Amino acid sequence: MKWAPKEIGQKGAPLDSVGVEKVIGTFGFLLFGSLSLYPCTVELLKDFRDTYKSFVLLSFGFIWVLVSVGVLCGLHGRSAFEQAVCRHTGRLGLLGLAALLMLHVCCALPGDTCTTILFWVLGVGAVVFHLMSWYTSLFLGEDKPEEIAATDQK
Repeated sequence: MKWAPKEIGQKGAPLDSVGVEKVIGTFGFLLFGSLSLYPCTVELLKDFRDTYKSFVLLSFGFIWVLVSVGVLCGLHGRSAFEQAVCRHTGRLGLLGLAALLMLHVCCALPGDTCTTILFWVLGVGAVVFHLMSWYTSLFLGEDKPEEIAATDQK
């Protein structure tokens, strides 16, 4: 099925102006959210081992690569595959930003074991809930541009 702008719902909102704009807005949040963490993260990691620094900074770079691919597919993609890439990279980017934020908070905490465990539990919980949301919307089809545009019509 080829993706193309078409009339949806009773008011006839164009598919590309409603559904994709919401996803592109999410990408803007991801770009600026991860960018705002970067200076603090570099400063925070100066006392950690090189392997941990590499892991966190590679995670940061991975989020940026995902988001940049998603932005291009969302802005210029017309095929169903490109729209699917846009949706899925948006979800992966949000998941990565949540995990990166939890890692950042865990690094910033003092060495208290109870607090560190609590934030690790929160981080794992965030990842699990992101994956559950992604799984349910993937099989129910609720994150397709047609469905996103239809929710504005209700």
